[in-house]
Amino acid sequence: MIKYHVMKEGYILTVFKNERLSWLPYIAIVILLHVIGFSFLWIAGKDHHILFGMGILAYTLGLRHAFDADHIAAIDNTVRKLLQQRKDPSGVGFYFSIGHSSVVF
Repeated sequence: MIKYHVMKEGYILTVFKNERLSWLPYIAIVILLHVIGFSFLWIAGKDHHILFGMGILAYTLGLRHAFDADHIAAIDNTVRKLLQQRKDPSGVGFYFSIGHSSVVF
């Protein structure tokens, strides 16, 4: 286990090299949700090509919406607050996106 110390704005952040493995569940869930979503899109759009086009349009507009400044600022502020409290900010963006998409959906 290799550890890095990063001095940032008056506090020390310790990053462990094996933290990359902690991201695997998040990545697996995102991939699973994409597979499920595109499977439903394929089933619905197989006979109705308009639905397929609308689904792709909705997906790309959702991607654009995800990078709106207010979303990035909310995630950034939360991560900074957790770092100041010396808490682990892993998954903040993931849980924000899951919560926000469930409200939008």
